[in-house]
Amino acid sequence: MIDIPKPIELQNGLRVCVIPGVNLDSLTIHLRGLVGSNLEQGTEIGSAHLVEHLLVDNPQKNKIKSFGGKIVGVTSRDDVLFMVKILKQDIADGLDFLSEILKPRIFTKQELQTQKGIAIQEVKRSLSTPEKAITRLSRKIIYPNQRMAKLNTGSVEDIKRLNLKAVQDFHDRLYVPNNFVLVISGEVDEEIATKYADKFFGGFIKGKDTSAPKIIKDTRLKIQCINESSLTKAFVKVSYYSFPIKDERSYPALILSTLINNYLENFIKSTLGLAYKVSCENFPSGSYGLLSFYFSSEEKNVGDIIKHINKISENIDNIISVRAVATVKTPIITSKIFDFEKVSLRADYYSTLLLHGTKKQNHLYEIDSIKKIKAVEVRKLAYEILKQNPKITVMSRDLKEEDIKSYLQE
Repeated sequence: MIDIPKPIELQNGLRVCVIPGVNLDSLTIHLRGLVGSNLEQGTEIGSAHLVEHLLVDNPQKNKIKSFGGKIVGVTSRDDVLFMVKILKQDIADGLDFLSEILKPRIFTKQELQTQKGIAIQEVKRSLSTPEKAITRLSRKIIYPNQRMAKLNTGSVEDIKRLNLKAVQDFHDRLYVPNNFVLVISGEVDEEIATKYADKFFGGFIKGKDTSAPKIIKDTRLKIQCINESSLTKAFVKVSYYSFPIKDERSYPALILSTLINNYLENFIKSTLGLAYKVSCENFPSGSYGLLSFYFSSEEKNVGDIIKHINKISENIDNIISVRAVATVKTPIITSKIFDFEKVSLRADYYSTLLLHGTKKQNHLYEIDSIKKIKAVEVRKLAYEILKQNPKITVMSRDLKEEDIKSYLQE
């Protein structure tokens, strides 16, 4: 397994992390910044995603592509990621491309109009698939009256309303080096990589520090039903508040979700045959966390599945036994080890952890933390999470809010 990388910080606040590998021809470089959609203010809704599009299309893009390099831009609720995958001898060109991201930039009306058209098509595409749409739409009731309640990209109407000043203001306020981390993963000399990082990024001026907005949790039962006559199955999301990356409780929450997922797969899907797909996932992000159940089934089976999910807490001692916890730890840890062996996943892991985690967290710390978790801790956490009032989103042909409430009461 790789050694624990030792990040450094440039004078302008940019944190740089080099993760050396051996016998590798490629490098994966991540520039990740605290400039996600949750940082948008007032009339800026949709700006995070559009700025990412605008900045990926910079003067060095064609050069990277000319020798087979790959470029990716991704905007999330918490951050934005710019990734370059290149051959190791092209490290200078890769860093040169990414340095363009942090250079002062004045956008034009024509550039903005072009990217708005592309963004609108992306929104329409994402909402046309129920499996993808339900996660996005569920945020509306999980985080009411907050930026999280809206689509990550902004809605079609939000994007159309965006003006050049709002987009430019968002960029100028947040695209400063101290809001970003740079991770270089692959066969590269640490000293050389650090010198290149300072050469291409050291000249940028430090800006105002940014912190993620506080997420407000709603303690009430919330249900939204979206009816669409073309649907042949029902799609359901049942969510509970969980914990962000930096919270130690995210480790037992991962074990909890794995155990419940196994239970649902064995009982709801395989034994009862009620669901086409059923799962439980713990999602820890930079500023929030969710433990969510998802299932897709015939509409007539929705009631039975919700009843079983609602009564999981009554069966928690059987689901979370000492043996069960010990059993699921191994595949969880093994999966993490496999991930660390991949150049691109190392970069993703550490760019996320550096930006959102704590100083003591690293891949060995996380593996050790998971190994130490006991069944009693997982049970305690299960009761803490499942005693919350859930937030339920249903996409179906005919189901109404009163139907879901009646299932919960049975």
